[in-house]
Order: sequence, then C-alpha cells, then structure tokens
Amino acid sequence: MFLCFKEIIGSMSNNDKAFIFNKFLLSSYFTELPYYDISAKLTAKIITSSKYRSSDLIDHINAATVLPFCNYYLTDKTMKNILKGLDIDKDYNTSLFAFDDIDEFIEILKTLGKREGGD
Repeated sequence: MFLCFKEIIGSMSNNDKAFIFNKFLLSSYFTELPYYDISAKLTAKIITSSKYRSSDLIDHINAATVLPFCNYYLTDKTMKNILKGLDIDKDYNTSLFAFDDIDEFIEILKTLGKREGGD
C-alpha cells in the first residue's frame, strides 16, 4: 500500500502533498480510526475530570490501542466506569471487566476454553 501511495504522490508538488495530507487528517477516514476515536473521548473526559491520576495516561493509551480488537477487556474500576460512561464498550462490542470482576472474567475464559476444545 505504501509503495502504491508513494507512486501516486511521487510526482506531486509539496503543496499538493500537504493539501492531501491535511484533507486526510480532517476526513472521517482519520477521525474514525478506533485509536483516535477512543483517545479523543478519553482525553476530553480526563481534561474535564478533577480526579486525574498519573496511571490514567497509561490506561488511556492501552484502551485506545487494544480495546477495539478485544471481545473482553480487563482494566481497573475507574477506567471501566469511564469507558462504560462513554459507551465505548457498546461502540466496539467489548465486554468490560474490572479487577473486582475477576471471578466472572475467569469463568468466561474457562467457558471459551471449553468451546475451543480445552479443559
């Protein structure tokens, strides 16, 4: 894909390249990427929250990066509540669990193992 893109823009002027790049950044192709969708929502929530913890940034990055590709996501209680409050679990069809839910989470994992032929 990169080589094809490189061939297409190779003969363009720098102004044309900048125009296309800016158009992409303002397009739904960019803004609907899962990482940026989740990251923007979490950033807005964190900025407007009075209870910011230093670990929130790591939780934020982890959620934005992997949650869209998970059926089940385990995090701390605060991040679970934030994600649920923003409907991110619904947007990406992901079941959220906090460490308080670990027994339920383990039971689901056991069920999955049985469906896959495991013990």
